[in-house]
Order: sequence, then C-alpha cells, then structure tokens
Amino acid sequence: MTYSTRVGVDLAKNLIQISVVSGRGKAMTKEIDGLVKQHPVCKRLTAIEGIGPIGALSLYAVTGSGKAFTKSGEFSAYLGLTPRQYSSAGKTNIVGISKKVGNRRLRSILIQGARAYVSRMKQPRSLKDRWLKDPIERAGPNRAAVALANRNERLQTKADYTNASEL
Repeated sequence: MTYSTRVGVDLAKNLIQISVVSGRGKAMTKEIDGLVKQHPVCKRLTAIEGIGPIGALSLYAVTGSGKAFTKSGEFSAYLGLTPRQYSSAGKTNIVGISKKVGNRRLRSILIQGARAYVSRMKQPRSLKDRWLKDPIERAGPNRAAVALANRNERLQTKADYTNASEL
C-alpha cells in the first residue's frame, strides 16, 4: 500500500468516527433539551440571556435547592466569577479573577454563553442590553462577557431560589 493510499484510508476512518460522534452529540443535545423542558427551574433559567440548556442544567445540578449559599455573591465567589480581594489596615487590593479556583466547568459554560450573547448583540433593546453596552465599550467584549455571566448568575440565584415551591 502506498503512502497516499494509507492517508486516504486513515482519512476515511476518521470521517466515519466523526460522523458517529456527531450523531451521538445530536442525540445528547435532544436529551438535554428534553430534560430542560421537563423541569420548571431549568425552563426559567433558559429565559435569561446567555444561559442555554446546558448552562441551565449545569446551574441547577450545582446549586440544587440553592440553600448552600445565603447570598448570590457567595455563589459568584464559589464559581470564581468575582475578583479576589485582599484587605489589610483599611486598604483594599482587588486582584483579577483566578482561573484556578471555583467550579471551572460551570464558570466556562456561563462565560461562553455570555460571550455568545455579547457577540450577537448589535443594538441595545432591553435594559440589560443598555447596561451591557457600557462594559463592552469600557473594557472590551471578553470582560463584558464575564460581567454578564456574573450578573446572570446573581439574577438566577435571587430569582429562582426565592420561589422554592417548585423544587
């Protein structure tokens, strides 16, 4: 078998594997969508801009009833969406967001969802869009996406777990 024939055979095998994996991905996406539609809290979470079915299901899986966190800021800090703060003798030093602490996977899901929302936003239509326009212009789209993810998480924590009758 010549080199070009082997490369062609290997490419064909890889294409078959890719098609199998993408078929599994579509089936998993349908399953996730079905789970989100069945659960009322997850349905409400998908209504928040930048949170899709995977983000809603992940948020609910991590927070559960939400009783572990008394304030939304605590959950933000748990995820690693807030900057670290060192204070001594009345001086406050705010350090950047660490990528090594918190729930990395959930944080990345929330930030990716917020990035998708920021990249598709053209004209501010809602109150949140008008709020988001300022961080985009001031700090850039990536930092604005992190700010939106943090805001979404805080809204989710406040709104979804105050009405615990559906949990």
